[in-house]
Amino acid sequence: MSKVMNIKIVLSLILLLSVSIYSQTETPDVASDSRIWFGMGAVISNFENGGASGGFGGDINYATGGKLYKARCLYVKEVTFIPFEGEPPEGSLWESGLLFGLISPKWKKRLSIAAGISYVGGTKIIEEYVKKDINTVGIPVEVQVLFSFDREVGAGVTVFGDLNSENSFGGITISLIMGKLR
Repeated sequence: MSKVMNIKIVLSLILLLSVSIYSQTETPDVASDSRIWFGMGAVISNFENGGASGGFGGDINYATGGKLYKARCLYVKEVTFIPFEGEPPEGSLWESGLLFGLISPKWKKRLSIAAGISYVGGTKIIEEYVKKDINTVGIPVEVQVLFSFDREVGAGVTVFGDLNSENSFGGITISLIMGKLR
């Protein structure tokens, strides 16, 4: 599948998610239960080859009637350091994904689980000093715990993964969340 085709698929899914969210908010009884929030935070991750990495991530979330709709983006960069030798190349990955899942009804603390489709790109280290560009479709999964401090601010801890054909990865995100939380 070409890179352009993968981008078209992801953009089509974003449009479909947007239309779905808009149609859900038109129903008065559903809108009263709906929540929307944005999250941004630090990512600690691992690469398929065992390399540690750090980065950042952000997401847009919409919850209604126990269902969660999410668009997320992540960027992670492999961190390697070998003393007294030349610096080896470092891999990096980014992911843009659309996820759908379930979210618990209580709001001061909420638990969600979600999965979906993603587009993953970046650079993979295939040998000690050999890089390979990657572009592929993946399956993102996550479990998230949200804590609401008040009606508009909270925090989240997310354990995530992305299963793909090029370089599957997983990690933890600790984020600040803002929006309509309660």
